[in-house]
Amino acid sequence: MSGDQPRLQDTLKRYFGFDGLRPGQVPIIDSIMRGEDSLSILKTSGGKSLCFQLPTLHRAGTTLVVSPLISLMKDQVDALERLGISAAFVNSDLSGDEIRQRYNRLSTGGYKLFYVSPERFQDENFLAALCATNLQMVTVDEAHCASQWGHAFRPDYSRLGHAIDAVELRIGRPIQRIAVTATATEKVQTDIVNLLGLRNAQVHLQDFDRDNLVYAVVNANKDRSQDIENTLRENPGVCVIVYCVTVKEVERIYHHLLTAGLKVGRYHGKLESEEKNRVQEAFLADDIQVMVATSAFGMGVDKPNVRLVIHAQMPGSLEAFVQEAGRAGRDGLPARAILFYNAGDRGIHQFFIGMASPEPKAIRAIKDIIYRTLSSGPEELNVGWLATICREAITPAQVSAVLNLLVGQGELTRRETVYSLGEWKPGEDYLWVDEIRRNNWQKVNAMQAWCETSLCRRWSVLKYFGRREAHVRCGKCDTCMAEAFSKDQVKGAHRYIRPITLINLAQSLDRLAKAGTVHWKQVLLGMTPTAALSNLEVEVAGRFTNYAVGDLERWRDLLIKESLIDASHGITSRGEAWISGKVTLSLHDSDQTPEAVKQEVSASVLTALKRWRKHTAYQEDISESEIATEAKLLKLARLTDHSTASLVEAGFTTLWIKKFGKGVEDLFVQLAKAKEVSEPSI
Repeated sequence: MSGDQPRLQDTLKRYFGFDGLRPGQVPIIDSIMRGEDSLSILKTSGGKSLCFQLPTLHRAGTTLVVSPLISLMKDQVDALERLGISAAFVNSDLSGDEIRQRYNRLSTGGYKLFYVSPERFQDENFLAALCATNLQMVTVDEAHCASQWGHAFRPDYSRLGHAIDAVELRIGRPIQRIAVTATATEKVQTDIVNLLGLRNAQVHLQDFDRDNLVYAVVNANKDRSQDIENTLRENPGVCVIVYCVTVKEVERIYHHLLTAGLKVGRYHGKLESEEKNRVQEAFLADDIQVMVATSAFGMGVDKPNVRLVIHAQMPGSLEAFVQEAGRAGRDGLPARAILFYNAGDRGIHQFFIGMASPEPKAIRAIKDIIYRTLSSGPEELNVGWLATICREAITPAQVSAVLNLLVGQGELTRRETVYSLGEWKPGEDYLWVDEIRRNNWQKVNAMQAWCETSLCRRWSVLKYFGRREAHVRCGKCDTCMAEAFSKDQVKGAHRYIRPITLINLAQSLDRLAKAGTVHWKQVLLGMTPTAALSNLEVEVAGRFTNYAVGDLERWRDLLIKESLIDASHGITSRGEAWISGKVTLSLHDSDQTPEAVKQEVSASVLTALKRWRKHTAYQEDISESEIATEAKLLKLARLTDHSTASLVEAGFTTLWIKKFGKGVEDLFVQLAKAKEVSEPSI
């Protein structure tokens, strides 16, 4: 800690009750105390808020905190007020009188911390109050929102650097700038530093690894309501967040769980503010233990005892998944993150990407119409009418996205449904919108590749965020515990291929065939820059980044051998029938299967295995599916030898055998003894 350590320690103890800081917080706070601009990337539960709150309380002046969500502001201000710290927020939920009162108090130095959204910089009354106070630092929370390469890009965030420049010009001195976030790739980090105008920025990158958090992906049907209900019943009394991508899915799962008799809450952007506040406070007070929500819930919510985060749908990026999953186990105790995966989730993100990123030529065409319409003064704009008269093909939903984009860029101003011209940019080509679309596809492909990987999930997450080290297994995630065949266990010809992986490969190859792609492996492995790819290629680029080249080649050959695709990689009629479920086939690379797994299944043995699984799940405090899927139980039931060597030959991992092998072997010894007793020799 800095040279002012004793006094800083006193401040920490007096306000927060802590005897010391976490190791990752020390260099960040030291940097802030030295007056340096900085970007800090700390994992969820890493103590980001304390890093700027403690220096603020220790020195004179006010810190402005820019935050993306109303719920996040409210939660942090409530926590500060409980500690006796003068803090406030301003947002659209407040009345005009309340806002004026808070501005007046801000201007006279009445707050140590003041929270606003980035849009507040367009309010001259706010700027006047801000410039009148003794402003010492601006902290941009969830700073990844500033980058168009981030997973939650907001145009107003990207203009914060210029907005702070303007404040500095008005008050005649520099202001310290701090950016904090939980997730940021190297590309996003560079963007944050540049866009926020961080000067000689110190970048503090904390290890993303959450060793108390166990990841699992469960293949699911399109309707996952029953799966989620079963998981919740397996974990009674546990605090859970269930994340959905869409409001519609939140409502559907919420009502299913209510009908099933479970006590649950829901949270999404279409609820009234009073309802959102009520349900958030009930969750924090443990009056509600299960919350079904969109990503709007949980950011900055300090609830340490969430033991399980369920994703009912695949998120659009690993950044979003890691941030949401990280809300489990903030107290450092064991926690789990389970994703119920269906390949059809990709279609949701395909829709979102298409809506959010119209073709640049369509944007320019809509702009021409808007300019002619608004050049004589403010008008209401009807998205259906604009889509109808536009010379380029565009839907009303995409027109709405264009209007939002132009408002975000400052080219339009909007008051309810009335628009007027702002800082118009007649020569803008909007090619950067296409770059965002390509980047979003990369994120979806990386997320889907992670869902389908056979590599360690924790290692795959860390690799995505830039950790460069050889593949190692955590020994806890579902892939590390699974029975899937791997290079280490059996010959390549024996390895099992997940049906969904083979279907996705066939569809990806078919798309590349339509695009005329020659170097298909480079595209699917993510080895070709997206700028050099066509639109069709971008949609599958990096789709198989976590697979070996040899696996792709062999699986492609299998697809051709089975007449599922032709030599040019187009899907055949037989392939279409296979994808739709009308044709079945063996998904082994060859017909060779270890002899030990060819036996018929005994119903009594299978029943005994299920009892063992249930008992073991209770003892280990994990779900039954994490110990053994139905396929794994069938494999165990077919085996005639359950020694370690036999289990290895059958494809079970060393880690799985170490944890559960003895229990399985003991079970079959007991079954054999029982059989001897029931069948005495004559």
